[in-house]
Amino acid sequence: MDNIGSRILSIRESRELNQAEFAEVFQVSRQTVSNWETNRKPPDIDKIIKISEFGNVSLDWLITGVDKTLEYKKEIDEKDLVIKELLTKYSELSHSVGKDILNHGSKRMDKSLG
Repeated sequence: MDNIGSRILSIRESRELNQAEFAEVFQVSRQTVSNWETNRKPPDIDKIIKISEFGNVSLDWLITGVDKTLEYKKEIDEKDLVIKELLTKYSELSHSVGKDILNHGSKRMDKSLG
């Protein structure tokens, strides 16, 4: 799918609609849908937004064929994993330091009482 027309066609077919039915959804003529799908005339930006919402696809994908959302999600997932690892290590460290402080304080109290 190397152009917006083929992606629009893909959305229409995934909804199992013919061109006339798809045209009804967007209040345009069947010929307009045909022009979109064959890349003779791309839709206006307001129609692109509506087609994106209707097809439950990102605007990035509809316009460019690349879904930046997936790339960003992967990057966020990787960062989340690093954060979770750091928090786990911090928790382990603070637990260990806490024990050391308690042990040290306990020893000092034993010396002062003894």
